[in-house]
Amino acid sequence: MNSNMKQISIILMLICTMTSCKDFLDIKPHNQVIPSTVKDYDLMLDNGSTNMGKSIGFSYTGGYPLLLCDDMRFPTLTSYIIYSGSSYYNIVTFADEVYGYNEISVDWDILYTLNLTSCTIIKGLKELTNLSSEDEMLRDRYIAECKVHIASIYFALAMEYAKLYNEPDALGVPIVEGTSLKGDLTRKSVRETYDFILQKLDEAISSNDLNDVAEHNFRPSKAGAYALQARVYLCMGEYGKAKTAADNALKYNNYLYDFNSITAYPTATNNKELLMYRQRRYTYYATNYISNDLNSLYDSNDLRLTRMMSKSGTNITFRTSVTPSYSVSEMLLTRAECNAREGNISLVKQDLETLREKRYKTDSDYTVSFSSKEEALKFVKEERRRELCGSGIRYYDIRRYNEFDNDNISIVRESGGVTYTLPAKDNKWLIPIAPKCIELNPEIEQNPR
Repeated sequence: MNSNMKQISIILMLICTMTSCKDFLDIKPHNQVIPSTVKDYDLMLDNGSTNMGKSIGFSYTGGYPLLLCDDMRFPTLTSYIIYSGSSYYNIVTFADEVYGYNEISVDWDILYTLNLTSCTIIKGLKELTNLSSEDEMLRDRYIAECKVHIASIYFALAMEYAKLYNEPDALGVPIVEGTSLKGDLTRKSVRETYDFILQKLDEAISSNDLNDVAEHNFRPSKAGAYALQARVYLCMGEYGKAKTAADNALKYNNYLYDFNSITAYPTATNNKELLMYRQRRYTYYATNYISNDLNSLYDSNDLRLTRMMSKSGTNITFRTSVTPSYSVSEMLLTRAECNAREGNISLVKQDLETLREKRYKTDSDYTVSFSSKEEALKFVKEERRRELCGSGIRYYDIRRYNEFDNDNISIVRESGGVTYTLPAKDNKWLIPIAPKCIELNPEIEQNPR
């Protein structure tokens, strides 16, 4: 991290979270620089990564989804209590009670903290005066970037803590605008939550201030904003709009690595396929292996099994460069899925083969063919598992497949001779809110368990 960045008052991120207080303290910290120029806020936005709890970066997008999908198997669950706290263990085992005494919901706290920081930056930038024309342009760009961050934050919250868009009047999440947490924190509806997410994205994109492609992929851009918009619309079941957004994202970047030319998937922040970098706070790869079900989907010519994963003996783990980022390959698969649902089979074939040509061994057969849109959709769903493995996006996919397609996907995992089952559409697909948070904010209604 830039040394100047360390001195900028990024502690604003930590002054207040949803579970600790309801207002800010107007205190100038000792030996800290209160941001007062456009450049200061630029440095704050350069805090793009999350370093195992030591730094909360804007790229954070939630850690729980990877635990609630079928990409991994968990041979040793006791490590979760030691390493991550009891809530991780209880989520992995689908327990009735998730949080220990005084334990927080990590994703909830961090995401709302990042929302607070984004709002603080917007407020600070709007209060700057006597700016040069160049600084005015940069100010407007950074405000647009913050709006993309806010949209990303609330989408992550909505997908973990709320029902999907097919239940628009169900509980969404509290929407906190501005830099004060005073006021009513009652949860908005699902419809209101998604309206807010899309509004922020529309404002950012229509402002014309965002860079087309970011110099550093953890900073928002038009390509990244459209990619986020595509993922949001896909999870809403708005397939025509998702396809349009994916088209728009791909106009700015359609680069794919040829896996025949690399030995491992590139480090995320240096990855040219990424439209916008996102990450989890914790990684689970060291002690957990890809599931047998996922492993069975790869054939011997598929290089993803070695480029996106590593093997030790009979065990295969995801590489740490695999993240929940918005990527060119995801946009191709989003467009392919939407075309499959619309019956545009030739377009499905085109996008799938564009991707698979770069993922299969040279001179092997990567082509596909389908006799119906149902067959094409089934294949696209499998290809999403192969390509987006280890990112946690599978959690989003399972939830929407069960709700919109009645795919009836459940999760069954075994560890230590014990079998744990999460049935399709069960309440435990949603993350509960920590009781500590509700105790301090009693207007926040709990998710049923």
